[in-house]
Amino acid sequence: MGLFGKKKKKEDTESLFSRHFVVGEESNTHQMFKSFEIVPDVFAEEPANCGGMKVEYGGKGFEAGGELTPAASSAAPTVSWGGDDDKLYTLVFTDPDAPARDNPLFREFIHWVVTDIPGDDISKGTTVVDYLGPAPPCNSGLHRYLFLVFEQPKAGVVDVKEAAATFEGRGGKTTTEFIAKYGLGSPVAASLFQAQWGLECDAFHTAMGWLPPAAYQSESQKKAAASDEEAKENSYEPRTVADAWKNHFDAFGGQDLDKILLDYDEKSVVTVWDTRSDSKAEFKGVDGAKTLFTDLFAKLSDLSTLKAPLVQVEEDIGNGSGQVFLVWECPGCGYDKVTDTFVFRPDFKVGRQNIVVF
Repeated sequence: MGLFGKKKKKEDTESLFSRHFVVGEESNTHQMFKSFEIVPDVFAEEPANCGGMKVEYGGKGFEAGGELTPAASSAAPTVSWGGDDDKLYTLVFTDPDAPARDNPLFREFIHWVVTDIPGDDISKGTTVVDYLGPAPPCNSGLHRYLFLVFEQPKAGVVDVKEAAATFEGRGGKTTTEFIAKYGLGSPVAASLFQAQWGLECDAFHTAMGWLPPAAYQSESQKKAAASDEEAKENSYEPRTVADAWKNHFDAFGGQDLDKILLDYDEKSVVTVWDTRSDSKAEFKGVDGAKTLFTDLFAKLSDLSTLKAPLVQVEEDIGNGSGQVFLVWECPGCGYDKVTDTFVFRPDFKVGRQNIVVF
């Protein structure tokens, strides 16, 4: 894709708060939202009249903001919030720190959604998204795992089939969009715990069919990825422009330099025109592409504002060549608007790539 902060030190007040606020005490959710920065990371404003809730894994509770291991939270917990038996509720369990709190590219990652819960009897509710325990990647620090309960205005307010399709893949979905769509309002109960990577997470990732981005891979995952990459490199044979583009797109998302370079060879030429400085740069061959993307990945340290409003793939523009036209932006990293045009040769290598930065 052409051109494409530091972790916050937890305040002493946060650790002090987590020692004194026990899940189930309703008077301190205000402090929880504040101390753990749920506002503004999940909600723009603090929800009003939000009580606490009781969450237990294997019969054991925890202090809000306390740390649990992924192994200890791998199975669905028991949850209660003193719900009215004559009312229905929706539960959301989410991680706003995917893949890391200081790099929430996939904010949020949805771990569990149940709707039409009578009172607080989850067993009688309708599951929208099956429970998936925490599995934060290596080097990503502590993740916040947030439980939220919403009172429904009526039964069936959530279109289960539609919502399940929306949450497919789990990552990059937001609770606020979900509750706005179905009119769920503000949460009536909330709690959270924190978790970080452990050896068991690698097995969880394998079961999910997911490999973390390179920066968040454990040593064993790096070795496995290197072995897989070698096999892919030996067998990488795109048969369409769409195939080649998928490789490029996936490699960029994972900031995988070796993978992205598979689409370039010694005949590839990348030209960059930066209108901000009226400057032109040209990158030739694999070494040139490597220089370009090494610099680019370093500059794109925060992808939370990355958007691609236009991606147009054309399999044939004449002479056996194909083309991808892309418009993207990442204002958080200084790129307000960029156009990126790829011309793929008949062998599906990038022949020319023209980038204009506005």
